Amino acid sequence: MNSSPSTMRLAKSAFRTSGYVILLLLVTTFFACSTANHYIVPTTSEPLGAQELAQAQAEKMEIPPLPGDTGPYRIGGADVLQVRDLNHPDLFVGERRAETLGMNLFTVQDDGLLALPLIGLIEAAGKTPHDLLLDLNEAYRVYVREPNISVTVYKYNSRKVYVLGQVSIPGAYPFDGRMTVLDAIGQANGLNEKADLAGSYMIRGVDLLPVNLYALLRKGDLRQNISLADGDMIHIADLSDRRVYVLGEVVKPGVFPMGAEPLRLIDAISMAGGLNPVTAKKGNILLVRGGYADPTVYKLDLSDVMSLTSAETILKPGDRVYATATGLTNWNRIMVQLLPFLQGGESATQMYIDLK
Repeated sequence: MNSSPSTMRLAKSAFRTSGYVILLLLVTTFFACSTANHYIVPTTSEPLGAQELAQAQAEKMEIPPLPGDTGPYRIGGADVLQVRDLNHPDLFVGERRAETLGMNLFTVQDDGLLALPLIGLIEAAGKTPHDLLLDLNEAYRVYVREPNISVTVYKYNSRKVYVLGQVSIPGAYPFDGRMTVLDAIGQANGLNEKADLAGSYMIRGVDLLPVNLYALLRKGDLRQNISLADGDMIHIADLSDRRVYVLGEVVKPGVFPMGAEPLRLIDAISMAGGLNPVTAKKGNILLVRGGYADPTVYKLDLSDVMSLTSAETILKPGDRVYATATGLTNWNRIMVQLLPFLQGGESATQMYIDLK
């Protein structure tokens, strides 16, 4: 049976109305379920002042100490060693390759063993070159008088560090046991024009190291130039991935790149053309930070924003800044614009787009 046009319009209107009700319920549920230990601030509460914000941020910035020296290089499989006896020059002939003939070179096997004249196989992997030469001097006393053996690493093939992201030549680089952060970035031929040092990081194993690459390369803080370890990864972030959202009662709401330098809250508002002189309520600025499913919401007074130090108002990638409006429609205006950024999934956002 065909429905009349008026009936279809009524059904569509009812569906649209129920959709708005569902949307408001989702928003209300989200804020009702927010945990108290995340500084969730309802829009009806008093603004969070400068002292409280500074204290809240300080509590989240417990930084472990930088790691110390990783110790001497330890030999591994595929390393090429130069082995010589200074008292018996003819003892070690080395591998008979045309390009290395007479250089007394020997390659450590994948199983960590090293094959040498007279003594055969000896364990090399896991030892420092100094440890190995002591063992060789002891082993060769049976065959020659007063051996005086030296061991150096000719090619470092077993251990690597990784420099990835916005560098000129990203990739894996041989690790010689004496490499620092600056050495590794130099091996990669330096940063390119899209490098974002503030968003860059360093990983050792499964741990994120507290190395401040921005302080090292822009401010010359050599305390950050730590010694690397085998397998370390330095990732130089891309400037195009650093964005903040400035919404609500500003002249030009939108998404803005953060750039290479730290971005203050007041500067982000300026990038959006400043507050709307007609509709903005200058006393309330919302700063939404953290994961979409469990964000932290700070309600700030604009005078506090102006009085905070630069370090206390530095934004992070993904931060959402919202300038509230005057009038009784404040709550709805906030929720309609913030919902797409607060919800963990896309279902509520898509429903809002469909209904709109």
